[in-house]
Amino acid sequence: MVSVSRRGTSLIELMVVSFLFLLIMSLILGFYVYASGVTRHRDKKSATYRRVAVTLDKVETELQNARIYTVREDQVVYTLPRIKNRVTDWDSLGSLLLATTPLSGQKSEILVRRNNRVEQHLAWLEPGEKLVFLVGPQYVDVYYNGKPKSDGEPEFQILRRVLVEKY
Repeated sequence: MVSVSRRGTSLIELMVVSFLFLLIMSLILGFYVYASGVTRHRDKKSATYRRVAVTLDKVETELQNARIYTVREDQVVYTLPRIKNRVTDWDSLGSLLLATTPLSGQKSEILVRRNNRVEQHLAWLEPGEKLVFLVGPQYVDVYYNGKPKSDGEPEFQILRRVLVEKY
């Protein structure tokens, strides 16, 4: 009896193995593309959150030692203490306000600090973002609303309450 030995692989075996390899690689690639998109979205959201937190820290630092005169939705007018010869003087009038500016064809807001005729830009808000000042009995609330999602709700909201002295 003659024994038949098979050397190598047949074309069908090679095609089956190639198909399985292609299927596994496409699943891995799909997962990688999805994970990259999620990571990119989270990184962008995290960068926005950090930028807004820094802006709110600047507002809090500016207002926590101030005497508040008026608060509107887009402006806070206050005085800062100035110590001269061990006497506190409150004549340094300042304000935080939101100014609208066209940014790359879209309206955007800038948080501006005005103090003694000097204007300083504290932060840029991206189009669609909103910063609102609201006053309470002994505090000023600073609300941040992120860009609206497709359903109209903001992506996220942040509230910072600053305890202040009213004049």
